[in-house]
Amino acid sequence: MNRSFLANIALALTLVLGWSMTNHVSAQWDWNVTGGGWTPFMPNYEYGSTNGTDTPVFDADQNHYGGRARLQGFYDFEGYRTMLEVRGTLAGADSLKDSAAGVSTATDAFGSVDSLFNFSVLNGNYNARVNSDVLYNDQYIGLRDRFDLTHCGLGVLTLGCGFSHVHFDQDFNSNFTVVGANTYTRNAQEELSTRFLGAEVVATLSRRIFGCPLDFDTSLGIYDMDGDYKGNDEIFLNGGLLRASNAELSISETAFTCDFQVRTTARFAGIDIQPTVGVKYISDMPQISNTNAGTTLKTDSSFILLGGWQISL
Repeated sequence: MNRSFLANIALALTLVLGWSMTNHVSAQWDWNVTGGGWTPFMPNYEYGSTNGTDTPVFDADQNHYGGRARLQGFYDFEGYRTMLEVRGTLAGADSLKDSAAGVSTATDAFGSVDSLFNFSVLNGNYNARVNSDVLYNDQYIGLRDRFDLTHCGLGVLTLGCGFSHVHFDQDFNSNFTVVGANTYTRNAQEELSTRFLGAEVVATLSRRIFGCPLDFDTSLGIYDMDGDYKGNDEIFLNGGLLRASNAELSISETAFTCDFQVRTTARFAGIDIQPTVGVKYISDMPQISNTNAGTTLKTDSSFILLGGWQISL
């Protein structure tokens, strides 16, 4: 995606806001905060090579669970149907500490992060474990227009677009030990930082269904995705340090996202609370793969389950 195009979006939003302020348009901010849980299903962590192929010996699920908080604001220009929208999210999660055990063959290969060293053990009993965590944040600024569709029974629709930035920061600590005629142990620490820079189209439909107030939020995004990897490991032979290595890699792709959330309104202790559930799909996320060619980065899809409560401030 052309970054100058994204810069023009941000500039246009700034000019619209500046024009409204200099023309003394009466306006106000409406804020809401959302708290709750999230479960990101990230691409698997791969290690080892089966029979000299790209099929990994150890294929670890990267499913996490944690908490998140989001602050969202709408700047409503009185007398106009256009709103300025800003929001930011912060979330963190730990992995479920995936592990595996098995027996290796003479053609199973295991290596260092820099692809300069490989080892194999015939009929070796291996144990593998990876612990990881992920820190997430996003920022969005855009404009929305409000359309009253109650005359045709559809409710109220708000539709807009804007500039979006998303960041995933992942840390991995892994241990792999294979015991046979010799004992090899590999300890690795790896970091994966992924940034998404692009634009989103957002929409919310608010209406009543069987007397129940519901809000349907959806968005579609297109992004430049840039992933940066840093890793280091130590390989031990029969308890003694055999070698240490490190590697740095990067990957870039065009990625697409799709979000869908449903909210309703309930009153508790005199306060309107909106329970919310949703899902987010990401077409391309970087994936760490250390097979017979050393550590490489490739991409796979990912999705996130969301749940929580929204409260107006």
